[in-house]
Amino acid sequence: MSNTTEDVQEKDRFGCSLSLDRHKEVRAIMLAGIARGAISMSNVHLANSFLHLACKEGGGFGDGDRCIDPDVRVRGMKPASFVSNILIFASIMSALVMPPTGAIIDFTPYRRWVGIVTAVLLAVISGVQIATLEETWFAMAILQAIIFMVYQLQLMTLFAYFPEIARDYGSEKMISYSSTWSAGQFVSQAGVNLIVIIANIKFQLGTVKTAQLCQGLTLFLCLACLLPAWYIMPDRPPKHVLKKGRSLAVAGFQQNWSTFKKIWKNYRNLAWFLFSVVSGESAALAVGNTAVIFLSLSVGLSAFQIAVFFEVSLIGVVLGTKGGAFITRKTNPNISLQMAQLGCASAIIIGCWLVQDVEIKERTYPWGFSIGFFLGWYYPLENVFFSLAVPKNQEAEFAGIFNYCSEIMGWVPPLIFTIMVEANITVAWALTATASFFFLAVFFLRLTEPWEKILEDSQKVMPNTCSAIESEIVSEVIEVDDKSNGDENNIDSTVSDSNVDTAVGSENNIDTTSANKNEC
Repeated sequence: MSNTTEDVQEKDRFGCSLSLDRHKEVRAIMLAGIARGAISMSNVHLANSFLHLACKEGGGFGDGDRCIDPDVRVRGMKPASFVSNILIFASIMSALVMPPTGAIIDFTPYRRWVGIVTAVLLAVISGVQIATLEETWFAMAILQAIIFMVYQLQLMTLFAYFPEIARDYGSEKMISYSSTWSAGQFVSQAGVNLIVIIANIKFQLGTVKTAQLCQGLTLFLCLACLLPAWYIMPDRPPKHVLKKGRSLAVAGFQQNWSTFKKIWKNYRNLAWFLFSVVSGESAALAVGNTAVIFLSLSVGLSAFQIAVFFEVSLIGVVLGTKGGAFITRKTNPNISLQMAQLGCASAIIIGCWLVQDVEIKERTYPWGFSIGFFLGWYYPLENVFFSLAVPKNQEAEFAGIFNYCSEIMGWVPPLIFTIMVEANITVAWALTATASFFFLAVFFLRLTEPWEKILEDSQKVMPNTCSAIESEIVSEVIEVDDKSNGDENNIDSTVSDSNVDTAVGSENNIDTTSANKNEC
């Protein structure tokens, strides 16, 4: 898909990324982000509700409606461990399910249908979880692990469109788009949370009813935004075809391994970035969930105070997305991403020790703002880095490994958190250990070459791009432009299985010059 100068000027006339809406994917990702913001906010209040109900079942309540003994055991574990274990099992399930789902996205024309199915599941499960009560909380916690996995599949499907959009509009537009998408998502989170705060002020809902209200709002936004997003999202043709006799169930794992070997051999800078993603994403994911445990059980915030804490955090997130985009333009995505990761680690570690014994609970709110600012800087910038660093015409293949790296080690920090909590180590130390994974992410980025070299690598196509995965997966469907290459180089993009086998068997079936022109 290409865009003329007139198109871009037309879309820029309002001075806002949201005016770039002739691109259907841009609108769809924005709408999906609004719903995802609500889902992310509901995770916070549901986690607090699970802590509350688990502690109550274990007999850790006093005279009031608050857990006064966080060391009680329920179903063989502490309430804090129970919530972190949800994340552990969800992350492991995601790591196992993502490659086969990625194969469907990559090898079949059903990418959009994966998005539709996961969107419907998110809406249905969110609606069911409105019924989280004392009698149902354990079953709802199991559903929470499932919805987390489905959420990751939804993200993976959306991210498959990111590199294509970056190629259409260029780096400047992609930076602007990404920060706007993230800002829209976090504004949605803030709006949902603001409604929760107002309802608590007026009706004093308490922990359980607060979570139920948030789930109801999430269901509404899934129906109003997430499903329409996939209605307008365009279909995409398959990027690869399966070798005869191969199964989609294993093709994703094979492709991830083959892709990583190719990246390590030919695109070392991108490989170091992916190692950084493994560490950084696992830290960010764990901190977002374990911070609720710290605030509820260690600091002693009420449901209302937790809502206010995260509202302040989300204000920081919105400002962080714009501040991060500004700093990125003044430096480059590599330097800026390292700064964001260092900021996340420092804010979380220093802050948790400053506020753990605070008597005036409202003094925790500036800590929330600082965490939000650096996370708002970090998340969209990571997507920008990948979109600009991925080699041409290998976006779909490399998007799969990018998303897999963001999830494959997501269970490690919460596992460390659980082990430390079960060993009676304070939650502050457990949170510190979790946030320390950001330092490892910075270390990997420090191994990359200057940003100009990373961009240079993204423009090159290896002469044998296709052959790197021929032994396991047939090369990407070849698309040749009639006008630029002539009829003699035309190859039908709908290659039959027999023709594919023949093409793989003979290197001469695909002209090397065409391969060097990015047709692999």
